[in-house]
Amino acid sequence: MKRLITQILIFSALSFSGNLIAQEFSLPVPTGEYKVGTTKFYLKDSYREEIFTENQLDNREFMVRAWYPAGNTDGSQPLKYLEGYNIDTLKYYWKMFEIPGKLFDLIGEINTNSFIDVPVSENLPAYPVVIFSHGYGLGLPELYSFMAEELASNGFIVLSLTHPYESVEIDAGGKPPVYLSEERATQMLQENLMEYAVMKQASTDKERRNASQSVLENSPVANESLSEWVKDAEYLLNQMDSPSGQIPSFILEKLDRDNIGVLGHSFGGAMGGQLGLNDTRIKAVMNMDGYQYGDLMGNDLNFTYAMVYSDFNKQMNDAILTSSSNDLYFITIAETMHFTFTDMILYPEVFDKASFTGIIKQETFVEMMNDLIINYFNKYLYRRDMDFPSAVFMNEYDVDVKTMRK
Repeated sequence: MKRLITQILIFSALSFSGNLIAQEFSLPVPTGEYKVGTTKFYLKDSYREEIFTENQLDNREFMVRAWYPAGNTDGSQPLKYLEGYNIDTLKYYWKMFEIPGKLFDLIGEINTNSFIDVPVSENLPAYPVVIFSHGYGLGLPELYSFMAEELASNGFIVLSLTHPYESVEIDAGGKPPVYLSEERATQMLQENLMEYAVMKQASTDKERRNASQSVLENSPVANESLSEWVKDAEYLLNQMDSPSGQIPSFILEKLDRDNIGVLGHSFGGAMGGQLGLNDTRIKAVMNMDGYQYGDLMGNDLNFTYAMVYSDFNKQMNDAILTSSSNDLYFITIAETMHFTFTDMILYPEVFDKASFTGIIKQETFVEMMNDLIINYFNKYLYRRDMDFPSAVFMNEYDVDVKTMRK
């Protein structure tokens, strides 16, 4: 009865105090020297068949959301949070979190810190690139806005991929939106449940190796999807080398093609690891709590790799990531869960947030992730002589860090 009364009070607050709830959610102001610009563009691979539709004439098409160091923003409009998405779609798929549907209506009225279609800053001739890849199913580029804005404010161009039919909703550029394939999502969920059951039973290095081998050999859906996501990223990389391609010229001319990294969450993190193994254009990868499907097990890594675990999934990839000719990091952040690495950590306490984001304080998490991400890509993309992780990160936060140096 007490739980029922509490839920009634929450919904009453949402219904009658909308402005108050909206004010409880805001994206943190980025700490870098630059204002942030954002735009979106669309890529179509005319030589690649779309495997998720029955029409053999369908080609792979997807949107990319860009965040970047901004030039003049006078008179420009900020992007609204979750602007352009069908909020009813988000409510439908996110009901598993028991998030009150009214919340999405309210936070969608909040301004982000990003200005739409403004020019890229002229402070530098080009900026290092971070390709971002969201998680499977419930992921959207904009659900990681605080990280993308922080990177852009510190002098990085973030190109955030979308992966059609494997995300809740993808903007198709004037065509009807592309929605998640529920059949595909169900198949992936079944494999994920098997993965977690096998991995959670492993307690020794040998058991983790055997469990990892079993998962990798018995995940046909995940491996097929991983291949498609990597192809999306490779097509984006190839477009970066094409002066007459599909990337807007004001973005294209500012991309530092010699310094490209990947940041991904969950399945997007796995994509980053596999892309780094496949493509020498990738210099550094940070995987946020993603099980590393693909071909990395038993292979020497020719790129820098930072595996960032939630407390819940610690050691998940330790048996896969065993050999590297570059720096390799294993970082576990205490009191976190899988969805801590999304904007959900910032959402108001109107649902059982701790079950999905852990008990870490949101201010603490934002500060430490800003420190971790910016220092990582500063060191390996800007190539600055600095410690990673920083002394602040090591001394002020509850973390466990293991390093394999090249």
